[in-house]
Amino acid sequence: KEIIAGVLKRRFRTVRTSANWDPIFNLPITSFSTFGSCKFVAELGVDAIGQMDKYLTLVHPRVGILTRLTLEHTDKVHFGSLEKAIEEEVKMLKALPFYGWAVLNGDDEEIRKAAKTTNVHKMFYGFEAGNDLRVVSFKQEVLGLRAVSTFDVKFDTGERKFTINLLGKQNALCACVGIAVGIIMGMSFEDIQKGLSTIWPASGRLEPKAGKWGLIIDDSYNASPSAVEAAIDVLVDLDPNKGVLILGDMLELGKYAKEAHLKAGEYAKSRGVKALAAYGEFANDVIKGYGEGGNTIVAKTHEEIVRWVNIMGSGIILVKGSHGMHMEKVVSALTR
Repeated sequence: KEIIAGVLKRRFRTVRTSANWDPIFNLPITSFSTFGSCKFVAELGVDAIGQMDKYLTLVHPRVGILTRLTLEHTDKVHFGSLEKAIEEEVKMLKALPFYGWAVLNGDDEEIRKAAKTTNVHKMFYGFEAGNDLRVVSFKQEVLGLRAVSTFDVKFDTGERKFTINLLGKQNALCACVGIAVGIIMGMSFEDIQKGLSTIWPASGRLEPKAGKWGLIIDDSYNASPSAVEAAIDVLVDLDPNKGVLILGDMLELGKYAKEAHLKAGEYAKSRGVKALAAYGEFANDVIKGYGEGGNTIVAKTHEEIVRWVNIMGSGIILVKGSHGMHMEKVVSALTR
């Protein structure tokens, strides 16, 4: 959302839904600022059946974006299953007008399936072959406390290099969404890049910080299985010693929770993470998935994690967990 708005602002008067409020309030509140605006960028986040129907009575999008269909809000209080979550999110795609555009993550198999339900214009993006916009040659680094990622985007008529002030392949994909929307709106690549350059890490979202023992990647705002794997990729890419992972529970996964936490531990081990601290109800599952070898701890409190890190010493540290786990307390205690 922020990237799309940042790109569009280079050419158009643009407003966007702010913060992370419930869209049922955010959409009408933001609409008060649309007078004289040309573009309205709206986030339609859903966590229960029927919500998208309500949002679509408030906005009628011409361009719809699906970034990923994955395990989120699948507990009994929310959707109850991945299938129900996907069914709800795809409603937005089906509501697009015949002259509209769908910008879709072509690397996501479920999104590819969903794309067949609509006849609107489609633009697929991703890392894999077969996408209209294909990301290649991705590189990332932290310069001081500035995150820098560079990548090329291949398309039918050529190739173009882009730079963003964000870490992670997933943010390169988000930038690709901004590029796609800019292309649809007739913008030049130069203006699109200028728009991308105005975007900086949001608080608690792969945000580089100066820690007492070295670099800390603060990704404490929220967590899902796919986001955890993406964050681990950032960590091991930045740290030749494979880094330290501090992981709080991923909430609202329902029947998928135990398996998801086991797989998170397995993924950390497979990527070579050298030290792992797990915190929460499913901490034992994370460590079980990680297995033997490396330095691990099942922590009962945030303070226990901090003591563990202080004993262990230097290294790049990634802190992640669902918002309700308050992993920002760990980040605060470990930063200067």
